[in-house]
Amino acid sequence: MFFCHDADLKGYITAREYHQTTLYDNILHLEEYNESESKFNFFNYNYFYITCCVFNELDTDEDGFISAADLENYKDHNLPKFVVERIFEQKGFPFQSTKANHMSYEDFVWFLFCEEDKTNEQSIGYWFRIMDLNADGVLS
Repeated sequence: MFFCHDADLKGYITAREYHQTTLYDNILHLEEYNESESKFNFFNYNYFYITCCVFNELDTDEDGFISAADLENYKDHNLPKFVVERIFEQKGFPFQSTKANHMSYEDFVWFLFCEEDKTNEQSIGYWFRIMDLNADGVLS
């Protein structure tokens, strides 16, 4: 999986990081992509469509942003309130949103990648920062 939101939040990837991803192979095989594959793939149209639908469903006031109250409705209120609070305190990663205390579509996509695929380093780092309540680098 390819991510730009890494632990130091630099917004780009290095050549070394690029070579550790499957991005190049995914681009080469776009025409051959099988929609029935169960592996999460960020080029999959179905995932794109679902992401848009979920965002629009959560954006109850249709302003193009998600509030903490909106995110609490994600997956039938499956996120604990303190997790939503930590997300909106931007402990996982800083939001790109232009509206204070709101998540933009871009922010939601990064959240969703971390939520849906918890096996990559960026997701693990994201959730570790969310769960590290006193920011000491140790979960206690």
